[in-house]
Amino acid sequence: MDDGDHYVDGLAEVRKFFAGLAMTVMVRERVDVDFVDLKGKTINDFYMENLDFSEDDPSARRVVRMLDLVAQLPGFEGLREGSPLSFQMAFPLALLVDSLDQGLYTPIWREDVVSTFVKFKEEVASARLHYRQTHESLPHYERFGRLLSGSGSDTTDVIRMRHAFLLAELYSKIRIQPRDPNRRFDALEREVIWNRDRGQCQNPGCERPGRRVPFREATIHHIVEHVEGGSTTLQNGVLICPECHVNRDGMQRLAGHFQEYLRRIYANPARQPAGGVIADLRAGTGDGLSDQESDSEENHAPTTGGRLKIVIDWAALDVDRETQTISRDRDSDSILELLVALINEFGESMKEQLTEGPVGDEARDFTVGRKEATRVVHRECHITGLCEGNER
Repeated sequence: MDDGDHYVDGLAEVRKFFAGLAMTVMVRERVDVDFVDLKGKTINDFYMENLDFSEDDPSARRVVRMLDLVAQLPGFEGLREGSPLSFQMAFPLALLVDSLDQGLYTPIWREDVVSTFVKFKEEVASARLHYRQTHESLPHYERFGRLLSGSGSDTTDVIRMRHAFLLAELYSKIRIQPRDPNRRFDALEREVIWNRDRGQCQNPGCERPGRRVPFREATIHHIVEHVEGGSTTLQNGVLICPECHVNRDGMQRLAGHFQEYLRRIYANPARQPAGGVIADLRAGTGDGLSDQESDSEENHAPTTGGRLKIVIDWAALDVDRETQTISRDRDSDSILELLVALINEFGESMKEQLTEGPVGDEARDFTVGRKEATRVVHRECHITGLCEGNER
């Protein structure tokens, strides 16, 4: 209103509320303190010192994110349509949302905040009415409602006292589910998943040749996203190439496909994370084990003098074939037959995986059988030998 002599800002209280709220959140981001004085002079001084801050300032982005989150909370429209919400009541709600958003929690808390806060607001109003009628000070009045107005109500200590009571009342009533503290898969987990998934991007629509992903480019995708409460475990991670992984919406649409794939992989509790090939040393003689002998193998105790038995669970490798058992007189022949079977089934992708593993070309020793050892010095030489018919 401006009559030439007087100017009245009809939104002065609104401006002060949002200015104080923004200042509190910005200071939280910059200095990591919980509350600040909300006196007019404090707010004015803060803004005079920050007239040139950029919109890209992390503290400014945090303010905008907090306001957007509040406006998007389930039940927020109903909150607006109810009895008027005072600035003193809106302030702790906004800061509660900011604290929950900054914590390592899954978004499930968003479902409960408004309804729980409305119930708290009603309890404060009832406590106020009770005091007016009886002069008896209930906790919701004494420790919150009484502190909303009057001298000192905008000081740091009083704001902190109010908020402490609100947190004590609301925390146990909001579903707060911590996220997995491990945001990223470590080196060992990446290696296990890369081998389990045969070095192939698990996006069926991947445009890479053979969907191949060299280990150095391996990206492990959380099927249930970490921000949504997904755990950083083998059962919630799949190998994805970098190009596919940037398509977040596409990966989310494939969540069911990934989960079904891993259900098949881990359907057998005894299955090793590496995939569908299991090798055991068992006692035995002859030209190999029949399927019937394989089924009863659990009755024979492993011995150091046993013969190598290899079981290929083709279904776990997404191949429509019956489970295959390999056990030859010479363990090197069993290993050779295994590798030939894998290369025949998966072609170039398997050759590349066998030659490119996470450990590079380091030498490895495998001692098998009664008295003999098969030594794989270099994976490239080993595969070349196979392709040339070399028994080694």
